[in-house]
Amino acid sequence: MEATDVRDAPVDRVPDAAVAGPQAPWAAPVAATVALASSLVGLTTRPIWTDEAISIAATHQLGPTLRGTGGTMGAYYVLLDGWTAVWGTSAAAIRTPSALLAAAVVLVAGPTIRRSQPRLTALVALGLLAVLPGLARAGQEARSYALAMVLAAAAWGVASRLVTAPADGRTEQNRRAVALAALCTLGVLAHGMFALQVLALAASVAVLPDRRRLLPLVAPAVALSAGTAGGLMAVGAGGVADWIEPLRLDQLAEIGSVLLSPVRAGAVLLALIAVVGGLTVATGHTGPAETSAARWHRLLPLWWGAAPAVALVALSVVRPYFVGRYLLPSLPGLAMLIAAGAVALARAAATRGGDDAARRRITAVAAVALAAVLGAALVTGRAALDDVDVEPWPAVAAAVADRAVEGDAIVFTASSGAIAFSTRTPFDVAWAGLDDPAAGPRPVDDVEPLGDVARLYEERDAAEAERRLADSDRIWVVHKTRRDSGDEPYHEVLARPGIAGRFEVVDQWGFDGPIWVVLLART
Repeated sequence: MEATDVRDAPVDRVPDAAVAGPQAPWAAPVAATVALASSLVGLTTRPIWTDEAISIAATHQLGPTLRGTGGTMGAYYVLLDGWTAVWGTSAAAIRTPSALLAAAVVLVAGPTIRRSQPRLTALVALGLLAVLPGLARAGQEARSYALAMVLAAAAWGVASRLVTAPADGRTEQNRRAVALAALCTLGVLAHGMFALQVLALAASVAVLPDRRRLLPLVAPAVALSAGTAGGLMAVGAGGVADWIEPLRLDQLAEIGSVLLSPVRAGAVLLALIAVVGGLTVATGHTGPAETSAARWHRLLPLWWGAAPAVALVALSVVRPYFVGRYLLPSLPGLAMLIAAGAVALARAAATRGGDDAARRRITAVAAVALAAVLGAALVTGRAALDDVDVEPWPAVAAAVADRAVEGDAIVFTASSGAIAFSTRTPFDVAWAGLDDPAAGPRPVDDVEPLGDVARLYEERDAAEAERRLADSDRIWVVHKTRRDSGDEPYHEVLARPGIAGRFEVVDQWGFDGPIWVVLLART
């Protein structure tokens, strides 16, 4: 009979004393260091893109931004505002907080992963989480997703403690319930779609036999986060997502490209292994003796890694909200699913061969092959991040600065479904970053001069804007379009009453994004 490693057996893994020794407490700090290094490598390779420029603009207009956008991402903007007051708004400065938060995700999620998973699966999950391209992507963007990931990991960790708390430890349970409510509320303030994590957490508790004890402890978190989300929607947060298109089947691939790998083959491979992991987790119960807490921890990867995606798809059927980035807080759960699948596949090879020596050889070969395939998928995905969301705004600003003359006008437009400030804000960030920016063309539609970075621009009177157009001999059009939209970058401007039939295109330049710079001159 083969000996069984009790550390890897899927038994009740809840009591700390049963796992504290063999679960390698050094694993999370080491993995966090790897995650930090992965985020810092190439941190400034890509230019600041539209969403990051909006983050910078929010620090310039913190109060008006929070009021004008219904508090969307307010917690992150407050954090970034304090950071940039000390370190400035260079690409390295604004992205470093996200890199540090990406490392914190591994540290915070580590204890929960170790408590809920068998030893080998937990170690593999921590290693995968540290090197998943999705974590590095969140760690290299000046947006709120890394912060939301940390808060989600902390919330699931508190839930784990609540599930395993003794029924008679009322004081300790109440403290954890308060902590959970605070984390969930702060998570919604960091990003509204954090509500998906709260929904999944509440559902994971609601299906337990012990729900009568647990639901009252989770209810404050659900109520406060729902109230916060509803309040933000009431004051304008809902309109911020009006640019999202209705759900299409092909959009589901965005989950893999954002969370797993921007390389399609790698994303598909990791997704298939995650499916195997999901089946392993779902069918891995230990029998009638399995406790309520052990069941919750066994199914944790599914609740954390998969349930929010299902909820987002269902929500998007009613109201378009599907954006792959909104699921980044589920990344630790997804890492657990991939790890469970990888371990299951490696162990399946152990059933081949006639004797112990043959099984060991086959297992070793299978483990090495699987590690090589996983490594290739992760390395190629990480390398491809440098080409994701590349918008060369410095080159766009330089193209205008090199050719503009005194008296030129400039107009900023965006393709259907987008908003004009999503073009002007990143242009202004790039213009302010030029070595010696000239006065530049005069903005037609906004009062602020070029380089005055803002999240909410003061619009010029429509009649005055048309007069400025009509009085100009040359007009620059900076236009950002959606990929494959096929729209003409200067069509809207040529149709405006003040210049219709009076101007013609004399030159144009195309950039990645796609971004267009078009020069119009009076006929």
